[in-house]
Amino acid sequence: TELERPHVMATIQEAMDSDGRESYIRVVVSRTAVGEYIAHTTGGQGSHIMTSLVKANGLMIIPEGVTHVPAGTQLPTLMINWPSTATVPEQ
Repeated sequence: TELERPHVMATIQEAMDSDGRESYIRVVVSRTAVGEYIAHTTGGQGSHIMTSLVKANGLMIIPEGVTHVPAGTQLPTLMINWPSTATVPEQ
């Protein structure tokens, strides 16, 4: 029995800031036509924002010590649910 959720490397599409602690950012992960994973944040990340949690299909992990993540950075992402088979067009 597999007990751990799968991880993928996903590219974040917008810049993010962090307080330097390991953070788990709610994201929507999509797969491009060439098989790469891209991620968009689901909006506000506060613990009281349930709509953000409901929209997410992944948790992007910002490592400890990192305070800024530029758009286009690849980070490990814990998959909550896999994206549909639909792909996003290449940009």
